[in-house]
Amino acid sequence: MDYVLRKQVSLLIELALSDNKFDLSEKAYLMKFASSRGAKNSEIARMINNPTPTGSLEMLNLTQKIELMLSCGRVVVADGVIEPEEQTFMYEVAKKMGFKKGVVDYLLKNVTTLPETELKEGFLTFAG
Repeated sequence: MDYVLRKQVSLLIELALSDNKFDLSEKAYLMKFASSRGAKNSEIARMINNPTPTGSLEMLNLTQKIELMLSCGRVVVADGVIEPEEQTFMYEVAKKMGFKKGVVDYLLKNVTTLPETELKEGFLTFAG
């Protein structure tokens, strides 16, 4: 697993744990996300069982940041409940990545309804 993917997976794990309930649907999405990018299931399981802080996200380019925010949105809605802790975590991540205010609300409102291409285009209006 490369450095950027490790950062992304760590962040998604932190997000899933932010409400103290790592739902099976959140775990399933995380496994699908990471394995579709070449991570081994054993690596993902090890990261889930031993979560570490994500740290800085400065090395991500805009495309990677958008992809990561989309994945965060999908993790949050995976269990059908948007917990306040998850939403707060997303606000903090969006701010760290330089997105303008409103990006999280836009994402959570549209992540399950808009096509991915349209979602990504919408992100550009929130890029810092």
